[in-house]
Amino acid sequence: NWTEVTNEIILKGEFNYEGISKSDIVFEFEKTPQGCIVTWSIITENLSYPINRWKGFFIKSNLEDDLTRGLNNLKSICETGMIVMGIKWKTSEIDEKEIGSLLAFTIKDSCTIEEFPTKLHELFEEIAEYMKTMNVAQNGSPFCVYYNWNPAGISVFEAGLPTAQSLKGKGRIQLSELSGTKVVMASQFGPYESTSDAHDAIDKYIKEKHLECTGAPWEVYITDITKEPDTAKWETQVYYPVK
Repeated sequence: NWTEVTNEIILKGEFNYEGISKSDIVFEFEKTPQGCIVTWSIITENLSYPINRWKGFFIKSNLEDDLTRGLNNLKSICETGMIVMGIKWKTSEIDEKEIGSLLAFTIKDSCTIEEFPTKLHELFEEIAEYMKTMNVAQNGSPFCVYYNWNPAGISVFEAGLPTAQSLKGKGRIQLSELSGTKVVMASQFGPYESTSDAHDAIDKYIKEKHLECTGAPWEVYITDITKEPDTAKWETQVYYPVK
């Protein structure tokens, strides 16, 4: 039974564990640039002596797997719930066009998909700090090229910030140029996890039109999420080079 909601940040409830007196369930939600951090805790106090207090020692070990599994499933449960309620993320119409070249400072890296959101944020910050040090202006939205996306292992990608100034990079920060090309693209409106909808739509379009991919796809992150809290308004543009 849910008993309290505090400022839409803390959700409290109660449950009984194997005859032990009522325990408090607490969900705490913390917004971050990478998403929402959820902390799920169970608080049990004033256990009677000796039996219930002895049982209390085993609560953590007995429930830890359930708590971990529950948190891992929370994302998919929330997204499924939104679809059931009729709330769906929006994918724009597919567009096929020619685009010009793009100059940018980039870092190529790799990690697991679990590490990816934090890693990508760190790369953008590293590039932005270098550009600030060199007094170089950013000339467009952040982007990421996906050379290899491997849900079961290591993914390889390249994060970049556009610039209009041709200046040498430093260390792993390189000055790169994305060549002009023909692309198939779409905009996805929703949290970053929903961009798979745009990728799926583009993949279907490419197959139906008998086009051929000529390189790695990339995403451009149009919305500054530090200024727009509504995830439904976050725009990500997805590009596939084709011929």
